[in-house]
Amino acid sequence: MDETVEDVMAAIAKLRRSHEDILAPMTQAQVVSSLAALAHCWRDPEYPPRLEAETWPEPFPSAMVQISLDALMDSLTPEALWALVDAEDVRDAQGYPVIGHVIAGNTPLLAWVSIIRALLVRSASFVKLPSGPAAGWGRLFVRMLADVSPDLASCVHLDQWPGGTAEWDAALCAGVDLVMAHGSDATMQVLRVLCPPQTPFIGYGHRISFGLVTHGSGDVEAAAGLATDVLL
Repeated sequence: MDETVEDVMAAIAKLRRSHEDILAPMTQAQVVSSLAALAHCWRDPEYPPRLEAETWPEPFPSAMVQISLDALMDSLTPEALWALVDAEDVRDAQGYPVIGHVIAGNTPLLAWVSIIRALLVRSASFVKLPSGPAAGWGRLFVRMLADVSPDLASCVHLDQWPGGTAEWDAALCAGVDLVMAHGSDATMQVLRVLCPPQTPFIGYGHRISFGLVTHGSGDVEAAAGLATDVLL
């Protein structure tokens, strides 16, 4: 691991400058327009990042991600984005200058959703991606964002280091203005302790889901429905 704690701190400082120079003066309408343009690019079957993603193997091949990805792209129309902004009561709101995101490795598009929501309130993002190839989908989003808005892409920093590396985790938690983390309950406990008292922490730990197949459901229909629910 070549990166140092000082590199993490420098990246957060750069994000603060990007927030001040780019995001704070930007309107929500400009962010919405850029996100909608990103979705428009993806819908082109010849879009190079899409063609590349369609060749990816494990752990999240494109065929596995496609259902969730289609639904996510449908939520990036201007109408849907403004509906989200109003549902969350954040129209014209300014979020925290820099949000730290800790992304779990079991959900391919989690980084997309977390970054999108931060951008909508014009917050810069320091994103700790999961180790290994699972990070590819998060990196793809920022590449696509750079195609439609290099300015917005400069407000997102992606990084990786092994989970549980206390020095790097502590630098992230101490440097940002809000920490949003996804992972195991043990990870949530560690990160919560590392956050200074003035830094809010939002943790999404372990969850268990249940599927119910009622009597009389056809095997084929039930299997297809459960598979779709799991992918979403």
